[in-house]
Amino acid sequence: MSPLLSPRVDSSAPGELIAIDPAGQRALLRAGTRHALVDLTTGRATGFDLPEAAVLRQCWSPDGDWLALRLDRDTPALLSAANGEVVSAPLSRALGETALVSPPSVAIAAPRLAVRVGRALQLFEIESGTFHPLDHRANVLPPAATPVLDPAGERVAFRDADQATLVVLDLATGRWTQRREASPERRFDLIWSPSGQRLTCAGTLWDLVNGEVYVAPPPDDEAEESLDWLADDELLALRTRRTLDAGGHWVAEQRLVRLSTRFEVVETLVTSRELADPIVPVGFSALRWWPSHAAVLLSHHQRHKLFRISLEERRLTTLAPLVAEPRALAAPERVARAFEVAPRALPAETRRREVPGFDAYVHQRLDVPDWFDGDWACGPASCVILAAHFGKLPRWPVEVSHGGRHTSAYGAYIPGLWCVDGQRFSDEQVDPKGNRARGAYSYICPPGSSFVAADWGRMEMFLRLNGLEVQPNLANVDGLDWDVVWARLVEQVDQDHACLVSVTLRHPNGRTIEHIFVAAGYVVYADGTRAMICKDPYGNWTGVGQAGGGLGGGDNVRYVVNRSGQGAPAAGLIRVKFIRGVWRAAPRPQGVVLDDSTGAFTRYGPVEVWQFASSHGLGSPGRPLPPGPASGMWWAPSTPFGPWKSYAIWQARIERPGRYRLFAFVPSEFATTTAARYFLAQSANGTAPPPPLADDQGPLPFVGEVVQARYNDEWVPVGDVSLTAGWTHVYLSNVTGETDRRVGFDAVRLDSLQ
Repeated sequence: MSPLLSPRVDSSAPGELIAIDPAGQRALLRAGTRHALVDLTTGRATGFDLPEAAVLRQCWSPDGDWLALRLDRDTPALLSAANGEVVSAPLSRALGETALVSPPSVAIAAPRLAVRVGRALQLFEIESGTFHPLDHRANVLPPAATPVLDPAGERVAFRDADQATLVVLDLATGRWTQRREASPERRFDLIWSPSGQRLTCAGTLWDLVNGEVYVAPPPDDEAEESLDWLADDELLALRTRRTLDAGGHWVAEQRLVRLSTRFEVVETLVTSRELADPIVPVGFSALRWWPSHAAVLLSHHQRHKLFRISLEERRLTTLAPLVAEPRALAAPERVARAFEVAPRALPAETRRREVPGFDAYVHQRLDVPDWFDGDWACGPASCVILAAHFGKLPRWPVEVSHGGRHTSAYGAYIPGLWCVDGQRFSDEQVDPKGNRARGAYSYICPPGSSFVAADWGRMEMFLRLNGLEVQPNLANVDGLDWDVVWARLVEQVDQDHACLVSVTLRHPNGRTIEHIFVAAGYVVYADGTRAMICKDPYGNWTGVGQAGGGLGGGDNVRYVVNRSGQGAPAAGLIRVKFIRGVWRAAPRPQGVVLDDSTGAFTRYGPVEVWQFASSHGLGSPGRPLPPGPASGMWWAPSTPFGPWKSYAIWQARIERPGRYRLFAFVPSEFATTTAARYFLAQSANGTAPPPPLADDQGPLPFVGEVVQARYNDEWVPVGDVSLTAGWTHVYLSNVTGETDRRVGFDAVRLDSLQ
């Protein structure tokens, strides 16, 4: 595999390889909501826009004429590979029409599907066209478990994520067996071996013949892996690792290797290196074994091609470039939803008010880069919508293919890497598919929590960092006191303030979610109905017949606000948690800069520990920064343990009490610590309270921690504090819990937030 240099992002790339049909004639690829069937002889691709569709790797019928998928959250279906016709499979009425359904899997040697409907397992016999539930006493699956049939259609395996176990059900005997997962945090992809005697999932291989379980060694840092079975006793693995080369550039290193069932490397087939970004996916995205050609088929993140590697020749070749059929891809097909009805006509409007000029909108799933799954990003998307409306974000055009190819003006801010007011949105958080993202998503849904959820404090800070004001907690309301909700909405919109709203929504099909969106107006109708005019980043959640709320109609959707005493409606807006006004903040002057070269800065500790760098720091020669005091900065080697011995104090006199934001200037050199901890105390006479110089002394008030290694000549926000009039002292020591790091001491500033 020859090196691939200087990758060029091609927005027309077909997506990730999902499966190859049993005859080796067609491949299925997916990019966002778009799926493409590719003829492997001609390279011709037929595309389908299926916004809510889900499909597994084992999806093809034995003859390759059709494949199984789930259209939306409750509709299994079969798609004809020949003409694109979609046939919905009927659900069991005994389980109700609103039960959630897993993507179906297909047994290659038997014409049947396995589907989870609600908490029960069902089989669909294709010849008779009927579902029937399995009559087993233990037929209760854990939430979200997706059953996968073995190649003979005799056993079903699924993953119990709650218990971190793999479970296998023998369909003939009804016997259940299970094994603990060895690495439940690894990427989930359950795959049967060709004979059905072994299966792999999340770094675990289970040999059903002898009952042995083998564990894949943990990947190197930043490593990713795509697996497939080569034979019943061998696997193929595409391993990707991002590293920095000697020039400081990110490089994606990829290896295609053969593995034994004990995950031992038998042979490295080919290797590749490609210039990369630390977050955006690059290089080959997935591999599948192509037995009819004794070759491996690979998809690429950016290139509009599929790649083939013959195991005999060990040489990378390109299949015919993918050619889009104009009918399918220029005018994507949308699968008609069952039971769609026209929305009820509303009476005439008697009063209406909207925030002027509010035309910004970002769909959290359809307007984001193709590599990112925005299903969990309602909070970040809502905050980006607000920042874009108030003119705080310049357009960042990105070509996306979700829901049809188009240009998104602001969607890249959700997972991308960017900076505002010295704050780099560079932390990493995973999306629902395990892709690592940064930007508004990782800042507002911070890493480290047990589940990915928006943090209200982070949303408020994000908006303030972008120069917006946010109404404080007085906007909290009782979720069922609808008159209070309405009063808050009218109060804010009448001042031309948009509203950030946290709610519980219920779809007409019964599904309920906790959700965040933007309210940009309100309307009252002649019959007394009241509705908020919303920018819902997920779509119209109350649209009847629209799966999971419907991906369309989220821009200016109207959600009815009941009157107090009416209770929660059967569908729509059933509870409001928060409703906070957001508006453009008045410009604030920058606070006084306290540099290391002024009398406001004092160093303490052994002289031999401190090092001075005259060419770095705020105002140093060559620093493209606003003018400040004299140049230079100090640094000290980190130490893992206290008490403090080497530290510095900046001090300033505060004339006006109130809320302030502390910033620290981080130079581009000599600041490599990942845990610079800033503290702050006040005094009446200008004498700084003593820091913890002994183990038995109490700590100072903590403000925030800065990963100095991430920044390059930037002002970085540390945290917000409430100050009284008098002297303020800011502390930083070299006690970081690390060795072989450097702590940079340069300038700080305090900006008033009033």
